[in-house]
Amino acid sequence: YKTNKGHIEIPTIKFKGNISPSKVTPYDIRCFSSILKHFIHPLFLESTFYGTSTGITVKRLSIRSTNGTIYLHANGSLKGWNQSPKWHTTIDNLHLSANGIQFIFDQLGTHFRIPKEVTRLGSINFKGNIGGYRQDVALKGTFRTDAGNADIRLRKHSLQFAGHIESRDI
Repeated sequence: YKTNKGHIEIPTIKFKGNISPSKVTPYDIRCFSSILKHFIHPLFLESTFYGTSTGITVKRLSIRSTNGTIYLHANGSLKGWNQSPKWHTTIDNLHLSANGIQFIFDQLGTHFRIPKEVTRLGSINFKGNIGGYRQDVALKGTFRTDAGNADIRLRKHSLQFAGHIESRDI
């Protein structure tokens, strides 16, 4: 960063870091989101990132459960977080076993009830892209499940929602 008359020039702030493979219990960071207070089981976390005063790029993010029922490998970026946030995430692999899905819903407490139809899918793997600008969000990817596969495109723009799901198997 640079200073001017003893003050930090905010636009010049830059950072770079990584999180070495670590065992983290989401409950321990519940101060960031009250929903984490239910997550008492540890996860393994690893990440590499860099950024400025107005954005961050996560080159690598890996999260997995200790029993292997949940695994996420992704990267992404967030720009303009101080005014008009624009973000993008590439999910290289999101794996949720049937037990992993139930685990997530159990950890969320009474906020969510898992539909029987979701458990019938068995293991779920997702690969794709998710991004957004302000309140708009778009998703494009492929779901692979024990019940079959599906290509999906979803978009939310303002109060409008559009989606397309293509599957021969499910």
